[in-house]
Amino acid sequence: MVEPFISPVCIVAVYAGRKKPNNFNEFLQLFVDEMTLIQQNGVEISTGVSCRVTIHSFVCDAPARADVKRTKHVNYC
Repeated sequence: MVEPFISPVCIVAVYAGRKKPNNFNEFLQLFVDEMTLIQQNGVEISTGVSCRVTIHSFVCDAPARADVKRTKHVNYC
């Protein structure tokens, strides 16, 4: 039996600018589409050797988490 490989954190998206994306669904759509294919088909890591990929969790700061979850931002001031 092959032991599962646990990889370090993988950065999916980093953005900077004067404002946030207007539509987070649109902003993340390419990632969602690609991960759907990868989860369905796995990833070939060498000829004839492929592995299954799963997502364990996402890490976001508070503003990004609120935007992705479409909830209100909390203002601590």
